[in-house]
Amino acid sequence: MTPSRSITTPPQASQPAATGMMLPSREQTLAAVNALLPRYEALLAELIRFDSTYGNEGPMQRRVAAEMERLGISVEIVTSRPDGHALNLGGRIIGKDPARHLSLVLNAHADVVPVDAAERWPHEPFGGTIKDRTIYGRGAQDDKAGVTVLLLVVEALGRLGVSLPGDLVVQVVIEEETTGNGTRALLDRGYRGDGVVICDGTWPERLYYAHPGHISFRLRIAGDAMAASNERRAINPVLLGMEMITRLRAAATDRNLDAPAFEGIPAPYFVNVGAFHAGVWCGSVPAEATLDVQMGFPPPATAASMMAEVKAMAAGISERIVVEPWLLTREPFIGDPDAPLIRHLREVVQRHAQGEVQVVPITGYTDMAFFGTPNVTLYGPGGGRNGHGVDEHYMLDHMGGVAANLVTFAVEWCSRPRQA
Repeated sequence: MTPSRSITTPPQASQPAATGMMLPSREQTLAAVNALLPRYEALLAELIRFDSTYGNEGPMQRRVAAEMERLGISVEIVTSRPDGHALNLGGRIIGKDPARHLSLVLNAHADVVPVDAAERWPHEPFGGTIKDRTIYGRGAQDDKAGVTVLLLVVEALGRLGVSLPGDLVVQVVIEEETTGNGTRALLDRGYRGDGVVICDGTWPERLYYAHPGHISFRLRIAGDAMAASNERRAINPVLLGMEMITRLRAAATDRNLDAPAFEGIPAPYFVNVGAFHAGVWCGSVPAEATLDVQMGFPPPATAASMMAEVKAMAAGISERIVVEPWLLTREPFIGDPDAPLIRHLREVVQRHAQGEVQVVPITGYTDMAFFGTPNVTLYGPGGGRNGHGVDEHYMLDHMGGVAANLVTFAVEWCSRPRQA
């Protein structure tokens, strides 16, 4: 990536696009982005201070909507749950000649995962602390930096005086970490485009095109509540839960022995126990245990086939184990690493990269499949560490280079003529 820096050489415009429009040079683009970086670094710190976990996204989204309106975007709020917090923000910057030129969607998500073991965070989880050009907090990288970069791209385009030939669609969604319903709600409302860049979770020289499937569920297990001294006469739900998890993990291990790598990712089956709760003290057999589980899987398995196997396994162990599907359901997705959008964006990034730009799969999950096009990828907002973990952080010096790449790509993509 190209770190943020001051430009001292005289800016020179690039060659005109097919539209006859003079394209901003790299120097002009970086100058526009760099002038805006202090504002957007401060905005990212502000956004991190919102606890936008599931069910609490409203205040942050109202702040982002105000920022979009400041940039001249007419914002439509589309809800994806009936609780007053499920606000998804859609905006369309109409191009000069959208009937004849390609449109582009820029997508990022405002929701974050819960904080675990806050006392172990060296930095306040919702503090937005900046130290040595690194910003800390839940969502710093995943994905409030992505939201910030998208807004920075829009303002930089305005500062450059660029009027795109094709439409630029901005989506700031929620529920990416859970249902995916935020992105789907905006798509249902018509916020679509010929190409899509999701700014979430990649380094400055990496693009994603595929991911395995994921499901999540709760195991609710009934036990016999009685004194610990009588445990031999009781069914302990903790032990049933342990048996269920042992079998699930063994099945995943066996499948990984035979399963081919998923787009180069080895051992694509996994089982993670994210939460295990039972009982109130050691002197009693627990009346109930609950386990929250997430599983990953490659094709040809599907979310439905995997959930059916989980339920069959539970029934084979004990009728006391009830499987309750949770919010997360993602089918495996394999895009086209040679799709026109990916090839074009890779070429833009490669012009200023320090090494070879990678087009790779991701082990996590994304909203890519909902867009219904091979011209979709994840790119940016840049590097960091510990997404979903303790002391999540983002490297601020990546913001300028990623934003400049996206400005250039938006100009070039939206200047491309539609095929007859």
